[in-house]
Amino acid sequence: MAGRLILAEGPSDEIVVEPFYMDTHDGRSPIDDGIDVISMRALSLKHCLQLVQALGTRCAVLRDNDGHDPAETLAGLAAYLDDDHGVFIGAAGQGNSLEPEIVHANDEDTVRAVLEITARAVSGDLDGQQ
Repeated sequence: MAGRLILAEGPSDEIVVEPFYMDTHDGRSPIDDGIDVISMRALSLKHCLQLVQALGTRCAVLRDNDGHDPAETLAGLAAYLDDDHGVFIGAAGQGNSLEPEIVHANDEDTVRAVLEITARAVSGDLDGQQ
């Protein structure tokens, strides 16, 4: 395991991390910079943070807000957060999970370009609403 991790809540979060990382880091992938990206799937965030602390691994976590105020989630994790362990949760009202948050923050053309979704792919709003 790399000395640094990005823990993504689910598989779709894991899929978008690499192109977004590459877009903001001069085309380098996370692994090029010694960062593993791992999907937590249904694992407990608290247990994941306990493990990375025990291993001494720097870690950033991408977490859905699931319709809740992010402060509620962060309050329960305060003992595990420090300069080497951070959790990033989208603001309430911008979508309950990563996909609608991405669409909220960008227009469809930008999302299609970054994720390399061709014009032949299903048209319409990327959040599933027509």
